[in-house]
Amino acid sequence: MATLLEGPCARMPYYTDIGVVYDAFGGRLNQFSWLVTGGQHTSYFGPDAIHSADGDATWLTGTQFDAFAKSVHRLVDWGVFSGFPSDAVLDVDNLQVYPYADGNPQFWVANPTIQHPQAEIEIVCFDTALVLLLCRDEALEWTFREHFPEAVDLVEYNRRHLEN
Repeated sequence: MATLLEGPCARMPYYTDIGVVYDAFGGRLNQFSWLVTGGQHTSYFGPDAIHSADGDATWLTGTQFDAFAKSVHRLVDWGVFSGFPSDAVLDVDNLQVYPYADGNPQFWVANPTIQHPQAEIEIVCFDTALVLLLCRDEALEWTFREHFPEAVDLVEYNRRHLEN
């Protein structure tokens, strides 16, 4: 499934507040480990997070992601949060796939997919204007859509725009 949330909206007047996005999932996001890429926010995650040597990628536990979502540094202009099974291990200095948002044409195709093949969920913060959610777990995606009734099906959105 894929979902688009354009903003601002009633529950998120300032885009993109990752804490508000996190709350939409009712605490279920701490069940994942997280690869964070494509943004300038890696310094917010603290010394216990695993940062790539170039500072472009960060690996977080669910607990670390929870702490970030509840911190004061929650506004993300650009970035991709890729959720993996909690027991997954990635080497952030040797990523085979580097998820990104800025300039990525793969979101605007007939059937957008999660960028990293091992990820279960992808939350994309796109230029402080919208949030894209790609998820293998339909129940998790519906939880997000129920929290944000303004959200639309990204596949349907793309279909309408590709026809024009």
